Amino acid sequence: MANIFLRSTTGSDANSGATWALAKATLVGALAIATSADTVWVSQVHAESSGAAITITFPTTAGLKILCGNDALEPPTALATTATVTT
Repeated sequence: MANIFLRSTTGSDANSGATWALAKATLVGALAIATSADTVWVSQVHAESSGAAITITFPTTAGLKILCGNDALEPPTALATTATVTT
């Protein structure tokens, strides 16, 4: 059960996603390493956009949590609803 951090403003899909400083940049990048037992924390400032359709593949076993939260703490202690992923 790992926390995976996602933030478009400073993240990179080459990062491990283990902390906000090492955050993934895209939801696809975060889900590529996620298991059904993990929590993906999406920064409240995440604003991901793609000019073309993308395929998002989730783990095949239920249990993965994707939550939006304030990126001031690891893990966040307050939830948010402001992150976006658009095509």
